[in-house]
Amino acid sequence: MCYNHPIMAVATGKSVGQGRNGAAVGYVLLAVVIFSVVPITVDLSGAAENPFLFTGGWRLGGFLGCIAFLLLRYRALLRDRDAVALVGRRIVSWAILLAVFGKFAHGLFALSTRFIDVSVAAILYETWPILMIIFTAQLFQGQGRYRRVNIGVLAMLSLGFVGYAFVIVSQVGGFGAIALNFSNETIYYGLALVAVAALLGGYHNAKLFEWGTDVGHKLSRENDRQKPLHSLELFGVIAGNAVAQLLCFVPSYTIGFALGEDLTYRLLAFSIIGGILSSGLGDILWRTANLRTDNLGINALGYATPCFSLTWLFLFSRVGVALPDYLIIGGAAIVATNILINFEAEIRWGFKALVLGLGACGAVVYLRDGVFARLGLDDWQWASSGYFEALALSATIFTLILSFRVARLANRTREEDNRAFALFREMDGLVRRNVIDQAIREHILTIDAAQGPELAKAYAEARSCISVALRQAGGPDREKLIALETELDALAHSRQQTINFGELCALVIFAGITIFLALCSRPVVSGATGLLVEIFTTLFSAVIAFLTVNVWDLQRDRRSRILQSSASQPGRGYGVVFQDQRRRAFEQWISILASSAIVAAYVGLLGHKWLHWFT
Repeated sequence: MCYNHPIMAVATGKSVGQGRNGAAVGYVLLAVVIFSVVPITVDLSGAAENPFLFTGGWRLGGFLGCIAFLLLRYRALLRDRDAVALVGRRIVSWAILLAVFGKFAHGLFALSTRFIDVSVAAILYETWPILMIIFTAQLFQGQGRYRRVNIGVLAMLSLGFVGYAFVIVSQVGGFGAIALNFSNETIYYGLALVAVAALLGGYHNAKLFEWGTDVGHKLSRENDRQKPLHSLELFGVIAGNAVAQLLCFVPSYTIGFALGEDLTYRLLAFSIIGGILSSGLGDILWRTANLRTDNLGINALGYATPCFSLTWLFLFSRVGVALPDYLIIGGAAIVATNILINFEAEIRWGFKALVLGLGACGAVVYLRDGVFARLGLDDWQWASSGYFEALALSATIFTLILSFRVARLANRTREEDNRAFALFREMDGLVRRNVIDQAIREHILTIDAAQGPELAKAYAEARSCISVALRQAGGPDREKLIALETELDALAHSRQQTINFGELCALVIFAGITIFLALCSRPVVSGATGLLVEIFTTLFSAVIAFLTVNVWDLQRDRRSRILQSSASQPGRGYGVVFQDQRRRAFEQWISILASSAIVAAYVGLLGHKWLHWFT
């Protein structure tokens, strides 16, 4: 059969997943603001002296919040005996038992504030969302529900943890203050308690999430439900959460009264209201977000919780910030982490490297004078113009290597694309005249985008199609097939040319030397000149990092498909793949906004350092 059709242009639009991810980010951000009231609630209620009674009230509030939500949204399911029976049968399980133990996390957090400052305890406790990412990724491993937590995501989580460290230092008053505090033995009790609380919070939330989604799947399979799967999963998760809250409520009050804790009206009101907000509304928003997206990285927004918590403690309690500049640096790292993780699928590595480079290089430039002074390195400044000469020499060599690499890669990509387009067009014409099997189309498209064994397999199958056609063709068709076979060989040979690791090693080495020279030394300057030099150093180093990593993005672009099957005629109509301009604009604007925010923060800090802007 002949297929008379033009090669149609196919454009891709905004995906549903991207829209859902944006809504999920909004839910988590709102939950973060709600979770941030926990430290101020602990501080104002007197929970440090009555941790178990506080936990009991908190769990009662959480239970009331979850039940209210279930009654409002799932009234029909609560009337369904089969659904209630399913939840009842699954209550006796390790997941629920772990969840009950995990619900004591707030009590351990409250108890830890007897030994360490509530602000430091809050910052450390709010690492539980990050632990939840790791635990959830392991529990759902192999189920295909969530994108894999790869090395890149872990690296970005590490950047957020560095931001956490700066926030802690900003609160306690510097590394010297931390060392002084650690000389007090009681601080270790507080740190141990808050570490256990964070582990319990992260693991029991992940385990309860797994339990609830399994209940949702059971409900979906056993009966003809009107609600979508993610809604049934949310029912299971919140129902399990309500059960765990209720089961934790009774032993909490029992232990509290047995220990002689004092239940005041103030403690009762703060704990129940806080539980309704945090363990009720906040948990519902958090879990709804995780069911609406496949990106576990949205939970990294939890890094922002201590920033809000410190704000409430500063406004309504006794806590202040000792080092505002460290808080700004930590906040910038946390913001960059959240942007990069939550838009991990949309932003290419080159743009990520730019944002990360600005944050890291800015921190080094701002802190290096004080660090080198403490280390006794008095000769790290260049008294002559040799600094700029050395920097220019290293940057020139880096630029030459980068230019050669990018030029060759761009030329090869253009030649391969043109060859693939021409080869596909000629083969498509032969297919429509029944000269060659239509499978040749997919083989060519696979060759254009594949590498390694997949490339070799597609090439062998394409050659097989041509061999079969040559045995049956004659005259001009046979000559054309022989010529196209040569073009196929040339395309497959070109596609085998991969990254030149020797050249890339040289590129990375000179990029590292250039960044090292820029960051670990500077000329002797002062005043406005010092400000300009350090702003230049930050931008220069970040751009070098961006250009180096961007080579991998160019290599990935070389492997991208140029043609795809038309949605209206799968396997028959083929069209040019149009890049989604809105997505490209989105990733660039996100990167620009994040970079601008980081640059503005460091310009302010460096202005204060050199010109005392904020004195």
